[in-house]
Amino acid sequence: MNVYQIEVRDTLVLRDNRPMVTGAGRATTMELPWPSTLAGVVRTRVGSDAHGRFVATDLDALKRIGVQGPWLVETATAQPFFPAPRDGVWFHHDGATRVHRLTPRVTAALRSDDDLLAVGLDDAPSGKASSGPRYWSWRAIERWLFGDGRAPDPTSTDVLHGLPEEERTHVALGEDRTYEDGQLFTTMQRRFVVEEVGIAREFAIGFGVSEGQRLEGGLAAVGGERRVAWIAPTRVALPTLPAFEARLASAKRWKVTLLTPAIFDGGALPASRTLAGLPIVAAVVPRPEVLSGWDFAARRGDKWGAPKPTRRAVPAGSVYWLDATGADVRRVAEMLWFQCVSSQPQDRLDGFGLAVVSVA
Repeated sequence: MNVYQIEVRDTLVLRDNRPMVTGAGRATTMELPWPSTLAGVVRTRVGSDAHGRFVATDLDALKRIGVQGPWLVETATAQPFFPAPRDGVWFHHDGATRVHRLTPRVTAALRSDDDLLAVGLDDAPSGKASSGPRYWSWRAIERWLFGDGRAPDPTSTDVLHGLPEEERTHVALGEDRTYEDGQLFTTMQRRFVVEEVGIAREFAIGFGVSEGQRLEGGLAAVGGERRVAWIAPTRVALPTLPAFEARLASAKRWKVTLLTPAIFDGGALPASRTLAGLPIVAAVVPRPEVLSGWDFAARRGDKWGAPKPTRRAVPAGSVYWLDATGADVRRVAEMLWFQCVSSQPQDRLDGFGLAVVSVA
């Protein structure tokens, strides 16, 4: 996988699926683009000439370019950041904020309605759970998955609580390029400079492209309103499997953590109730995220494409526990380590369901 990053010049508008009507509307924005949006940026760049004109005619060949991501990259340290694992629950008690780990319960009586093991906290304090940092550095995730199991300090540089949001007001222009009365609208935008822990930290959007596919660096238009950004190779070193394979070989139960949203044919789970052929025995899956988009390839006559069907995605950070008894460790681990595990091949090529596997 060749790794790149998108450096944001000012802000990005990354629309979700809520409609916006000029004159009374607000265009909301996500923090990271959908994997399919990122795949569109990559494939458009591959299919464009040196002047930025899209000239490709073989759209099927472009859609076969595999894209993995997105994630965040702290530009000063080249440290990748991913959505926080959902099997960690934050509580504030005794004057401190700590994470408690969700684990499957082995008691048969605690099985859930869909015949999966229930998950719970063995050491939960009294009180309600609180929200924690939205992103953890890979260093923190590695410690959570393979190290001593400690979560990062919420005041450290190993976490990110979110990207700042800005609101800007705009006016609609008429045919004579003058404003139209009452036609105001606002856009919410993401800035990729964060002031936390007393310092200003700059972030970029990281992603990978399938081996053998090189991407030309330079200016690119990303997201809504075609905001200017810069695509460049990155010095981020993503973790490799051999460092963790020995621990997987001795475990009877594995855990798969999603780094990007996934789309499964069974909703929250694959219809087969397996990942890479291993049975799913428990899961932590928050409420689904809804995605859609615009299909420019469906252009007919003077109509610029058509809306894509609305679909539900499993949020990034979701966790699945697998029964690894008798598993071919090397083969199965390679199918799960920094690979996309969504049900449909095109969704996997688009970057949905990027995962890592660890011991449970």
